[in-house]
Amino acid sequence: MSTRIKVNAFFPFCRVKITDQRVNNQLDQVLIKIEPNQRYLPVCSNCQQKVRLIHSYNVRLVRDIPIMQAKTVLKVYYRKVRCPICGNRVEDLGFVKHGERLTERFKRFIADLCQIMTIKDVADWLDLDWKTVKQIHKQYLKEQVGNLDLQGVRILAVDEISIRKGHKYLTIVIDFETGRILWTNKDRKTKSLGEFFSLLSEEEKKRIQAVAMDMWDPYIKAVKEYLPNARIVFDQFHVVKEYSKVIDSIRISEFKAADKEHQKYFKGTKYLLLKNQENLREKDKRGCPRTFRAIIVKFFSSLTY
Repeated sequence: MSTRIKVNAFFPFCRVKITDQRVNNQLDQVLIKIEPNQRYLPVCSNCQQKVRLIHSYNVRLVRDIPIMQAKTVLKVYYRKVRCPICGNRVEDLGFVKHGERLTERFKRFIADLCQIMTIKDVADWLDLDWKTVKQIHKQYLKEQVGNLDLQGVRILAVDEISIRKGHKYLTIVIDFETGRILWTNKDRKTKSLGEFFSLLSEEEKKRIQAVAMDMWDPYIKAVKEYLPNARIVFDQFHVVKEYSKVIDSIRISEFKAADKEHQKYFKGTKYLLLKNQENLREKDKRGCPRTFRAIIVKFFSSLTY
């Protein structure tokens, strides 16, 4: 036993019409029968041309956006047409693609939910396979950001992010001036970044003036190979980090080379050496012996970056 409801207004698809709609006694599933509207000629799903000859009639069940909390299932009757251009093809109904079991608006609904919920939560709530939800979300992201648009891009930023334990990384290319993500790829190798540059036209390559990155050799190699005229700019964090390593290395080597009388001056000097000169206190400046100053001189003479 089922109850009859009216939902026609929620299905404004011009080439079909609702011929029946029912909800079960538990109010957890709605079944809607949809048939082609005979006032319109069927349209070939491949070439979009109107066709008069009908090959056969078929039916399949398709999921749609839930009505209230009830699962909505469409019992869709459709025709296979004899297209003079494409041969035998399924007609295009306008709201579901050929061979698919989810309506286009239901897929968009799923993609929107994935922006605020996990894929597993969306799958559980809508009673779908999580692989189906993941594929829909992936396709949505591809449509949104998959087309590479470099119009107005002059400066790039390249970085990597860790996606899981075990040194698994993604390479990310960003428009430095807007923060827009342009491209991602697996790993952080020269090939990973090279695949992005290989997609660019010669005009787009010439427009790139600089690339900001850390001191990762594979990225440096890729930029020099594909963008020989672009400047490589290292980010401040990694520059300071490498300088700190050099200072520490020289401090340790000088400590070992000094006699016992002067070794005491090296103790506690690590962060003193890292300070800017204007931040040094008077007692720090007065207590800086000749051996200690030699560290600084040797440090600046060793810079090769």
